[in-house]
Amino acid sequence: MLIPLSGCSSKTGVRFCTNTNLGDELTLDQATPREHFEWGLLTNTLVEIRYKGRVVRHGIVDDAMPDSSALWIKADGINSRQMFEAWVGYQVWVTPQELSGDLRYRMAPDQL
Repeated sequence: MLIPLSGCSSKTGVRFCTNTNLGDELTLDQATPREHFEWGLLTNTLVEIRYKGRVVRHGIVDDAMPDSSALWIKADGINSRQMFEAWVGYQVWVTPQELSGDLRYRMAPDQL
């Protein structure tokens, strides 16, 4: 998607821009995945589970322990519901995604 923008920064992998000039056009960068440490906030969120740097599962979080010690990924297709525990070394990564509707961005509670 091309939009007219200038004065852009992409420190976080997502391009933020100010001072719009109609003569400039950029292609927006895609959001980059980030490790998420507060698993208890991720219920009904699409996540990527990694172990030792490798992706082992993608899916939607069915439930999570409030202390971020474990979470469950919903069953989908041939994959059954599965639990992942932090002490084993699993990591949870989330990619920010634009949603549809008037309220298009989901924010973590500490950003509100």
